[in-house]
Amino acid sequence: MQNTSKVQQGQSFIDKTLELTGSVENLLEMAIINNVSITDDVSIGKEILGTQILKNSIVEGLTNELIATKITSEINQVIPEDLGIGKMAIESTFIVR
Repeated sequence: MQNTSKVQQGQSFIDKTLELTGSVENLLEMAIINNVSITDDVSIGKEILGTQILKNSIVEGLTNELIATKITSEINQVIPEDLGIGKMAIESTFIVR
């Protein structure tokens, strides 16, 4: 029996690999059999074909959980820009107390 799963909102290909196999060790093999790149945005509803289960305890633990770690451009806009110490001005953006 082949293990398959449909992509849900917010899921990346890496999320589906972990869900179906319990490990990211066979990420490249899954990318090849699904004809996708590991960094591709997978569309919602796309059926992902899994390879062999490497860590059954993780697969079983995730049966009722939805892994969704994909960062979209909308989420990325909410994350504040990291100015870092090199771009800060004393008494302006870098407050000395």
